[in-house]
Amino acid sequence: MALAWNDSFSVKITEIDNQHKTLVVMINRLHMAIRTAEAEDIVPKILEELLEYVKIHFETEERYLKLAHYPDFDEHKKTHARLAKRVNDMYNNLTDSEILFEDMIELYLFLQEWLNSHLLFDDKLYIPFLKEFHDVENSNV
Repeated sequence: MALAWNDSFSVKITEIDNQHKTLVVMINRLHMAIRTAEAEDIVPKILEELLEYVKIHFETEERYLKLAHYPDFDEHKKTHARLAKRVNDMYNNLTDSEILFEDMIELYLFLQEWLNSHLLFDDKLYIPFLKEFHDVENSNV
């Protein structure tokens, strides 16, 4: 079933929320491709987009967290590093060999886990520290 963005995903910062919405779109594209047997064609493209997403999104979040002097910044940054390594490993593994159905499912489950654990748990922890940035529209922070 396709995911729909809802307020439970929001961190109340427009720039970050928009990036999180991009992750939801990627998950939905992958889900649809798996259901329609087109995943083998779309997985490499999604992985490339995911590599770029990870770089931009983590830089954005970390910029806000530094500005807010978030007390758990180092731990949050380590979480980002682990997620980025996993994305890089998946990209290298899947682009170096034939993409199997199991690989597609692994990527889909990884993205869902990311959404449910990192976005809905880890990212929620920093919201109180970023109050001055809440609902920033098109911020250039």
